Amino acid sequence: FGRGLASIIGDTQLEAELALHASLLQLHVDFADNRMVNIGTLEKYRPLIKPGSLAERIFRRMELVSWLGNPERNQDLWEQSQRPDSELEGKFARMVLSYNMLVASSLQENDYARRIKDDISALLKVNNERISLKYYGCESQYTEFKSSLVFCANDGIKRSPEEELRRQHHEIMHIIAGFMNTTGGKLYIGVNDQHFERGLDEDFKVLRLPYSPDLLKRMDELLNYLTLRVNACFGPATATLVNIAVDEESTKGVLIVTVRPSRKPVKLDDIIYVRLSTSTLPILGRDEIRKFIEQRELAYEDMMKMSEIDSAAASNAITDTPPADDGPMRQRIESISVPIDVPAATSVAPVATSRWRPNVLHESDGNFVVPELYLYFIGEHHYTVSKHDYYTDMDPACRLALVICQADLDSYLVMAYRGEQLIRVPICQLFEKAENTNHRHWSDQPLEWACIAGENDAVLSIHADASGFLHFRATPVNTITRGSMTNVPARILNASVDHTPVWELIAADSVGHFSKALPSNLHSRQSGYSLRTRIDQSDCDKRIQYLLNSCNN
Repeated sequence: FGRGLASIIGDTQLEAELALHASLLQLHVDFADNRMVNIGTLEKYRPLIKPGSLAERIFRRMELVSWLGNPERNQDLWEQSQRPDSELEGKFARMVLSYNMLVASSLQENDYARRIKDDISALLKVNNERISLKYYGCESQYTEFKSSLVFCANDGIKRSPEEELRRQHHEIMHIIAGFMNTTGGKLYIGVNDQHFERGLDEDFKVLRLPYSPDLLKRMDELLNYLTLRVNACFGPATATLVNIAVDEESTKGVLIVTVRPSRKPVKLDDIIYVRLSTSTLPILGRDEIRKFIEQRELAYEDMMKMSEIDSAAASNAITDTPPADDGPMRQRIESISVPIDVPAATSVAPVATSRWRPNVLHESDGNFVVPELYLYFIGEHHYTVSKHDYYTDMDPACRLALVICQADLDSYLVMAYRGEQLIRVPICQLFEKAENTNHRHWSDQPLEWACIAGENDAVLSIHADASGFLHFRATPVNTITRGSMTNVPARILNASVDHTPVWELIAADSVGHFSKALPSNLHSRQSGYSLRTRIDQSDCDKRIQYLLNSCNN
C-alpha cells in the first residue's frame, strides 16, 4: 500500500526505498520456509543500502543470519556479539555463532542446531504456516522421517525421474530392513527436515495415481502403492512385519510405516542393514555378518521376553509384584542387535538440578527472565560462565546449564558430590570469573547435583543403606561448608550409606515440613529419618514423590 501511495504522489525515491524494504522483509519469509538466506540475493541489495536507514538495519540482520553454517565467519560473529550495534543484532550474532559451533562439533545439523534456527525464525517475527502444522518430534533409534516416496534428498546431482524414484524406493526399503534387523521402529513419510508435516501431494502427481479431492482417499492410494512395493521387495511373509497407515491427525498427509523386528536376518540386495541411533547402516565383514546371523534369533527371543516383562510391569505397578531383573537381557539385546564393528556413542553423564526451581534458559521459552549470568558445567572437571546465551547447553559436553537472575545475587551455588559431600559457593564469586573460559571445579568425586539456593533454604537428600532401606535428611543451606569452586566439599553424614539416589532443594517456606529430618533432630550416627520403605518396594516411588512435592508447598 505504501509503495502504491508513493507512486501516486510521484515520490520515486520513497517508492524505491519501500520496494527495497519489502524485498528485504521477503528474505525473512524465505528463511522461515527454507531455513537459509540466499547470499546471492542478499548481495544484490548491498549497493542500494543507505547508511543509517531502516533498510540498513534489516540488511545487517539478514547478513548475520546468512552466516549460518559458515565457520569462516565465526570470528566476525564473535566480535559482533561482543560489540553489537544493538541488542537484537547481538542476539542474532550469538545464535548464529552457537549454531556454527554445534554443527562443527557434531559434523551435521542435529536437533539442537535446528532448534536454534527455529529461535532465529521466532526472533525475526515471521508468521509461518509451520506453526499450525503437526510436529513429529526427533529422529532416534526407533524413528525416521522421509519427506517423499519419490524424491531423493537434494545432493546436487541431476537424475532422471526413473533413477530418482528407484533411489528413493531403495532408501525407504533399506530403512525398513534396518528396523526389522534391530528392534523395530516407525518411518514417517511426508515429514520435512524440520520434522513438521509436509504432505505428499507432489508424489501423488508424479506417480499419476487416480485423483480425488478427498485427502484421505488420495492417501489411501499412496498407502496401497507403498504396500505393493514392500511386498515386492521383501516377499509376502516378511512383509507381514510391516503395517502402513495414514496419520489421520495430519492436515497435509503423512504415512506411518510401523515395522516389527524379524526373528531371522532380512537382506536387501543381499546386504544386512541394521539401525544404529539415527542411522541405518550395513553390516560389513564376514565375521560380523556371521556373528549377527548366528545370534539374531537369540536376540529376537530376548526381545519377545522383554516385551512380556514390560507388559507385566504395568500390572506389577497395580499388584505390587516385584519386577524381574531384565538388565542382562537388555544388554544382550543391545550387543547382538548392533553391528559390532561400529563404535558405541559416548556421552557425559548429566548433572541433576532442582525439579521445581525455575531455570528457563532461552528467550523463546515460556516464562523467560533475562538472567544476569549463565553457568555451564562442561565435561567432568570444568565450568564456564557467560552473560549472554550462546546455547552452550546444547553442546553434548554440557552436563548442566543454570541461569542466575537478579534475585539470586545474594544466594549460593550448592554442589553435591558422590559420597554425600556438599559445598556452597557464593554467587558473587562466579561474577569474578572470566567469561567463556574453562575454569576447573573440584572433581575428585563425580558431581551429582547442583542448584542455586538461598540462605534459608535446605537440601533434601534421600539415602539408601546397604539393605536398600531409605532415609531422608534436610540439611540447611547455612550449615553447608562455604568455600570456592575448587575447595574440597564436606561430608554431611557420619553414618555409612550405599548411595544417594535423590537430591532436591527445599524452599525456605517448606523447611518446616522436614523438621524431623533436620540434623539437629537426628542422632549423629543417623543418616536421616526413615522413609519406611526399601528402594525395591512398590511404594518407594510414591513415598519419594510425596517428599518431592513437599519441597515447594
